[in-house]
Amino acid sequence: MNIAPQADATSQPFWDAVRAGQFALQHCAACAQAIHPPGLRCPACRSAELAWRPVETGATVYACTVVRHAALDAVKSALPYAIVLVTLDAGPRMVLNVIDRAPDDVRVGDRGQVVIHRNAHGIVLPQFQIQDPPPRSPST
Repeated sequence: MNIAPQADATSQPFWDAVRAGQFALQHCAACAQAIHPPGLRCPACRSAELAWRPVETGATVYACTVVRHAALDAVKSALPYAIVLVTLDAGPRMVLNVIDRAPDDVRVGDRGQVVIHRNAHGIVLPQFQIQDPPPRSPST
C-alpha cells in the first residue's frame, strides 16, 4: 500500500516513535491509563498530564474483516488484505493491517504482536503479525 499517514500535533510523537522502530502510546500521569488514539486529555479521568512511553506489543484480535474491493487505487495491488481491531495488552484497541498471514486465515481471538514494518514504498507503519498457532496435541 502506498498511503502515508498524516500526523497532526497530537499524533506526531506516535509517528516519530514508529519511524524510530518503537511502539509507544500516551499514558495518563494521573491514572496510568494507556491511551490510543492520542488525545489532549485522558478519556478515563480527563487529566491533561499525558506522557509517551514504549509499551509491550502483544495483542489479541477483537474483530477482523477482509478487504476485497479497493476504495483507492493506492491499495489495489494489496488486495485482498485483512484489517483487524486488536485489543493491546497495554489496554487500548487499535486498527491494523495484518502481515504474513492469508487474509481468510485471520480469526477473532488470534494472538500476535504489533510490529513496525517498512513497506516496499518506504512507508513505515505499525502492522499486526499473528503468532503461529500453538502446537496441537495428537489425538489418543
